[in-house]
Amino acid sequence: MKRTIKRILAVTTLAIVVTFSGLFTIVLFPQPLFANKVEHKQFSVYSNDKITSDIIPLLDNALALVEKSEINDPNYKYDILLAYNSLFNELDDKLLGHGPTARGTDNNVTIKVEIDAKRDLFFPTFHGKCQANLTTLLAHEMIHCLQANKYGILKFNPLSHPEMWKLEGYPEYIARQPKLTASDYRLTDEIDRYIELESKASDIWILIEDGACEAPKYYYKGRLMVEYLMDIKHWSYDKILSDTTSTNSVYADMLNWRNKIKGQKN
Repeated sequence: MKRTIKRILAVTTLAIVVTFSGLFTIVLFPQPLFANKVEHKQFSVYSNDKITSDIIPLLDNALALVEKSEINDPNYKYDILLAYNSLFNELDDKLLGHGPTARGTDNNVTIKVEIDAKRDLFFPTFHGKCQANLTTLLAHEMIHCLQANKYGILKFNPLSHPEMWKLEGYPEYIARQPKLTASDYRLTDEIDRYIELESKASDIWILIEDGACEAPKYYYKGRLMVEYLMDIKHWSYDKILSDTTSTNSVYADMLNWRNKIKGQKN
């Protein structure tokens, strides 16, 4: 009887391991699940829907943003998975849970929500229905791929990674360069905006840009801190990652700089 029970447990355990291993393999290498594929420069785009030429300029613009990053690899290949309403999305949700609009894992940039490439938009629904810029999202997730590519998957993965402001702030900094380099943009004004919104927030969600979507505060705060360190103090991303100064101290230093600048204007 005991031998029978042990055999049943062993078979059951093996079946569970094989099932989950298979699911994880599908999540990491889902390309065969998609009906259509288009190749362009460093990109392979996968979708069950017809892939129109509207996606091409978005890929070019996202790549142009990423090429400004110090961690860019000109030989890196990206697989863009347009997964909305796909079997892969269903399996991914069951295995990893609902929530993320997109994810950059290994060389896969997975867009899990509806997109409109012609209008350069994507449509998140997790926290609330909204729309935001698709090129920005692509560039953000591409930087996540490059983080793991440069620093190693052991240092950049869902279970082990730098502080959230360093993890998410840098992709935001690169992806939002068109805004940050505009002639009328001022970091001090953006810090003021964050402080005002943060003081009114009732949870972790905050409006990153007017008329866009909300995101956890550390996306916005992290981008401001990275922007301050890179543009004002002229740090590299390598230095940001290796620096052991606490989050609160970096934020306080940024506020002191902002107060000094505003004081000089008065």
